Amino acid sequence: MQQHAVGDILYGIDDRTREILDHRRTSFLPSQRGWLLHRALVLADLFGLLIAFIIASALAPGRSDTVSSPQEAALIVLSLPLWILLMKLEGLYDRDEERTDHSTVDEITNVFKVMTIGTWVFFVFVQATNAFVLPLDRLVLFWLCAIVGIPAIRAVTRGACRRSVAYIQNAVIVGTGPVGVLVAQKLLSRPGYGINLVGFVDSSPMPNVGSIEGVPILGSSDQLEEVVADLNVERVIVAFTPESHEHTLDVIRTVRDLEIQVDIIPRLFEVVGTNSSVHVLEGIPLVGLPRLRLSPSARLLKRAFDLVGASLGLLILSPLLLAIAVAVKIDSRGPVFFRQLRRGGVGQTFRIYKFRTMGTDAEDRKADVAHLNM
Repeated sequence: MQQHAVGDILYGIDDRTREILDHRRTSFLPSQRGWLLHRALVLADLFGLLIAFIIASALAPGRSDTVSSPQEAALIVLSLPLWILLMKLEGLYDRDEERTDHSTVDEITNVFKVMTIGTWVFFVFVQATNAFVLPLDRLVLFWLCAIVGIPAIRAVTRGACRRSVAYIQNAVIVGTGPVGVLVAQKLLSRPGYGINLVGFVDSSPMPNVGSIEGVPILGSSDQLEEVVADLNVERVIVAFTPESHEHTLDVIRTVRDLEIQVDIIPRLFEVVGTNSSVHVLEGIPLVGLPRLRLSPSARLLKRAFDLVGASLGLLILSPLLLAIAVAVKIDSRGPVFFRQLRRGGVGQTFRIYKFRTMGTDAEDRKADVAHLNM
C-alpha cells in the first residue's frame, strides 16, 4: 500500500474510480444509489399496484370489464399516494442505501404486511362510506396479485438499477489493521454489493498487514473530510485504528455531518451475528446476543416437527430404504444396521441406527487400511 497526500489523491485512485467520478461530473442528474433506487422503486410499486388492480378487475368472478365505473377508477388512482406512504413508513425505500447486501427477499415480509393492512383499510373505508362499490372478491384478488407481483417487479427493478453507474457507492475504510484489510478483501470479492473501494485512510498505517492491489492509502484520518469531498465518497467504514477513542469519535462525528452512510465495525464483531439485536440502557446501546438454548415451547415445536417429518420421510422413502437394506445384506455378511450409543443434549445418551457401510472384519483390518486416512 502506498500513502498519498490529499493533494495527490487523484494520482492514487484506480481507473474504475476515475470512471465513476467522470460520470458524476458530466451527469445532469444526481448519481447516487439512494436517489436512483428511491425513485425507481416508487415507480415500480405504482406499476405493480396498477397491474394488480387491473388483473383483479379482469379476474373477478362474473365481471368482464376491467374497471366497473369512473368512480372506481378515481378511487384506485387517488389511493396510490397512500400506498406509497405506507411503504415509506415501513422503510421500503431507505434500506438499499444503508445495507450493502439488501435484496428484495429481505423485504417480502414488509410488503406482505403493507399490502395486508392497506387492503383491510381500503375495505373498511369502502364499506363505511358507501361512496364506492368495490366487491370483496376483487379486493382479495388484488391483494393476492400485489403480494406476488410487487416483490417480483421490485426484484427486476433492482437488477436494472445495479447495472447503472449511479448505483455504485464509493467507499473508504478507516484503519489499515487486519480487520480493515479483511473488510476490503470481502468487498473486493463481492462486486454485486455495488461498493467501489476507493482506498484507506489511517494516521498510522500498519506496515506488515500485506498489500491489496489497487487500493491505496489516501491519507490520514484527519484528512477524511477532504477525501470524502474530493472523491465523492458515499460510505465510510470505520474499522479498528491505533488512534485514541476520543479521536475516533471525532472522526465519526465529522463524517456524519457530511450526510453520508457510516458503518462501524463493533469491537467484538466475531461474536455478533445476524440475529443480534440492539437495545438501549439509559442511553447506552447494547448488542443483545440470542440465547443458544431453545425455550421449552421452541423445543416442543422442534420435537413435533422432527417426529412428523421423520415419520413422513420413512413412509415416503420406505421402498428406497428396503432396497438399500437388501443391497447391504447381499454385499457382505452381518447385520444391516450399525448401532451405537451416542451422547446428546444435557448428557443424555441415545442409540443411533444407520445402514452398515463397513465390513464385519473392519476392526481387524485397521492396519491394512490405515494409510488411506493420510
